[in-house]
Amino acid sequence: MAKTFESIKNYLNRKIKSLKKIDVKEYINNNILFFIAVISLSFNGFLLRFVTVGNIYEIKPLIADVGVVLILCAFSYLVKPKKQIIYLLILSIFLTAVCVINSMYYTFYLSFTSVSLIATSLQIIDVGD
Repeated sequence: MAKTFESIKNYLNRKIKSLKKIDVKEYINNNILFFIAVISLSFNGFLLRFVTVGNIYEIKPLIADVGVVLILCAFSYLVKPKKQIIYLLILSIFLTAVCVINSMYYTFYLSFTSVSLIATSLQIIDVGD
């Protein structure tokens, strides 16, 4: 039991020492695409809030936006580095489209769109007459 505890302790000490060796500037330079995506998509959420609701001085929505964007962009680390740009581009286009749709819908109805509303909007072509 004591031997297992010591081996776990040694393993954790090695991991902590390796974390101290990480160079932040080098990490940012190697992952610049990730950081640009997070910043630009968070800015899209900020602009949507500015145009629609107007409470740009609230910190909670900003933290929520950054958190959601970080979680969605973190999945890009599961793909090969050459495919990350495709994933982040698709994610960026999708989230920007959501922001534009919400902005246009909010100007007319003073509420935001939902998934069910977008799903039923595909039937507009059938009842267009």
